[in-house]
Amino acid sequence: MNNQYNIHVFEGQYDYDLSYHEYFINAKYPSVDIIAEQNVSINVIGTIQPIGKIIISFTNFSIDFGDLFFQIDDDGSSLKFSSCNLFRNASKTAINSHSLVIVDRGSLILEKMNITGNSLEGNEALIQSSQPLLIQFTSLNITNISLMSENVEPLLLSVAEHDQNSQIIVQDVHIKQNTAGNKAEAGIIYIHSKNLKINSIKNEINAANPILIENSEIIQNMLAPIQESCAIQIEGLRASEIRITNSTFDNRSPPNNDRQYEFKIVLPSGMN
Repeated sequence: MNNQYNIHVFEGQYDYDLSYHEYFINAKYPSVDIIAEQNVSINVIGTIQPIGKIIISFTNFSIDFGDLFFQIDDDGSSLKFSSCNLFRNASKTAINSHSLVIVDRGSLILEKMNITGNSLEGNEALIQSSQPLLIQFTSLNITNISLMSENVEPLLLSVAEHDQNSQIIVQDVHIKQNTAGNKAEAGIIYIHSKNLKINSIKNEINAANPILIENSEIIQNMLAPIQESCAIQIEGLRASEIRITNSTFDNRSPPNNDRQYEFKIVLPSGMN
């Protein structure tokens, strides 16, 4: 039986009910590509439901998330947005009033998009995750996103638990002129790895997939005015498991009395 489906949508406005996902709770990972051929908009409605056991992608849509978000909670499941315009309540609500996607295992791909916050203040990181299989950002422009002043969340990505199977890729991503919450230690990206087993005698740690940042820039963003805040903070991985190539980070302003950093790496406990 064919387990791959291509759905082509022409002009119009459609509702996408998140409750549809309940049909894929026990599915066998069908691959569904939904492609807009002309000007097509989607209103996300219904009750929040994990996407189930499915590999699904949206291409060329304008998508109004309203006050809702997508959720992934299965290792084999995947959600992809490509060349889409994402917003909330006809752009009257901050794009980050809620996270767009919560990834509790599984994969998320965002590519070929401009995401703007219109300087509206939100409450959460754009993407939240724990134990993702893959998070991949490719060819994104992210501008004018703001968090409320007391917020401690990063603007773009918060990974509460990065494990040995997790892979995070940031390629050709441009993050510019955004405003972190004034209590956020990590302003743009926060990744935390835990439960990595260390051989205390040999001072070895089981290798994790490297975090890759390449051909990207994170510049002119306003970091929190607190001691030792930073643009990116990664905890629990060795420096050798973080690969940065051909990228620019420039967010601090002189005289930098708060000792802000562009990049902060907290090594695993037990490492010399």
